[in-house]
Amino acid sequence: MSKYILVSLIIYVLYLEINPKIRGIWIRPNSEGNYVISFYGLYDLFIYPFKNIKMWFPMMWDMNVYISIGFITFIIYKIHKRIKYKKRLKNI
Repeated sequence: MSKYILVSLIIYVLYLEINPKIRGIWIRPNSEGNYVISFYGLYDLFIYPFKNIKMWFPMMWDMNVYISIGFITFIIYKIHKRIKYKKRLKNI
């Protein structure tokens, strides 16, 4: 199960830079205008749902790391399980 969570985390972190609502969380321009990776922005994102109750409302679920990673993990697990099932049926 941990491999599913790790893949989900990677997908979510990449999604952060694609989503126009929350762009610039971990790739930001520094004072010189160069883009750098900022892990502090990710840390803030992980803590913020515990500071703001609105992050647990359904309209904010795409920005709540815990809801999103849980949902992505569930989807990846189901897809993986289905692929394994189809492969097993071919071998019968």
